[in-house]
Amino acid sequence: MFPESFPQYNERGAIMYIKQDLKAVEMEIEMDFKESVWVKINLQNKDKMLIGCIYKSPSSSDVKLEQLNSLLKKARRQENSHILITGDFNCPTIDWDNWTGKEASSS
Repeated sequence: MFPESFPQYNERGAIMYIKQDLKAVEMEIEMDFKESVWVKINLQNKDKMLIGCIYKSPSSSDVKLEQLNSLLKKARRQENSHILITGDFNCPTIDWDNWTGKEASSS
């Protein structure tokens, strides 16, 4: 279970369960966006996979969204041959057909 210190948290966040046989190692990616957990798994032929699990609250501010964007950019720059990012991003205005963001409708 990652993070190993998860029961100490009193806030929402992300948790990841990985089969022990995969020998995952928790990775710290220092950023202002804290609702994420990252692990590295060594693959065959010296390949490495970085796996991230992220939670973004639906009521997140624009500042939080910018922090998340910075986190994703930093994760991409890590020295790994593969990256897998999962989680609950709570971004209902993404238009997946056109790969664009729609403006949120005001009600």
